Amino acid sequence: MVESIDAVTRRIKNKRHNYVVKDQKSSNINISNLFSRILLSIIFFFASAIFINYSNANKKIFEKYIFTDSLSFQKFQNIYNRYFGNIIPKYDNKKTAAVFSDATTNIEKTKYYDGVMLKYPTNQAINTLKSGIVVFSGEKDNYGNVIIIQGIDGADIWYGNISNPNVNLYDYVEANSIIGETTDNTTYVVISKGGVYIDYDEYLKQIKS
Repeated sequence: MVESIDAVTRRIKNKRHNYVVKDQKSSNINISNLFSRILLSIIFFFASAIFINYSNANKKIFEKYIFTDSLSFQKFQNIYNRYFGNIIPKYDNKKTAAVFSDATTNIEKTKYYDGVMLKYPTNQAINTLKSGIVVFSGEKDNYGNVIIIQGIDGADIWYGNISNPNVNLYDYVEANSIIGETTDNTTYVVISKGGVYIDYDEYLKQIKS
C-alpha cells in the first residue's frame, strides 16, 4: 500500500521532532554536567580558602599536600573522572625523538643526589618519560628549575635544571612531549613512587617492557 503525501509528511515531521527532542535532552544533560563541575570547583575553592585562613597550621598542611609532590593527583583525577568526567586540560605538545632513548649517544650519566645527572654534547629538548600531570613547577635546592610530573603509573618524575619551560601547573602531558630545554647541556632526573626512589635505568626498563 502506497503512503499518501499527508502520511509521509507526518512521518517526516515526527522523525524530525524526535531528533529535536533527543538533541534537547542531550544538551540539557551536557549543561547539567558542566554546571555540576563548575559548582564543585567553586565549592572546592571556597572550602580551601576557609581551611587555609582558619589557622597557620592548616595553611602549612595545605602547602605540604597541595604544593609539593606528595598528593596523588593521578588518584584524584581517576576518581573525579569516574563521576564527573575529565576537567583537567590536556596539554597537546609537539613531540620529537626522546632525549632519554637509547638512540641518544654521547650522554654522560652520573649519580646525583637521589637521581642522575645527564650531560649532553649540546643543549637538548627535554621529553617526558611518561604521560601524566604537572604537579610542581619551580625552584628546588640542588636541582635548579624543576618540573615534576606525576605519571599515570603513580611515579613522580623530576626534570631538573630546565630552561624555557612550556608547561603549566596541572597541565596533562603525553609521553615524549617537550616540556623545556636543558640548562648548560645538563638535566637532572629523579624518580620516586610512594616515597621510595627508583633507579633511573631500572625505570627505563620498566616503561620499555
